[in-house]
Amino acid sequence: MGCLLCLNLEQALKVKSNEYLQASSSSCSLVSSRFTAYMHVEMERARFELEDHRSACVYSVNPPASLPVTPALCLGPADKLHNSPIGAAA
Repeated sequence: MGCLLCLNLEQALKVKSNEYLQASSSSCSLVSSRFTAYMHVEMERARFELEDHRSACVYSVNPPASLPVTPALCLGPADKLHNSPIGAAA
């Protein structure tokens, strides 16, 4: 399970990127570059918000899926004797 805020910010960045691409490729970008510039600023704002959150997000630093799985240790009878509080007489 990941961070829901990360997922929401990633979705927002996708939407803003698509909107910017549409605005820059549409015919209105030829008439008004101001709208395209506005969409670019909005896309960059979404990118900065995502990067800012990821820098502090616990799931981004250590995602649970990437943690190594270690098997449970089973101590045999010999290991239990060596670790007893009395110790071995030498």
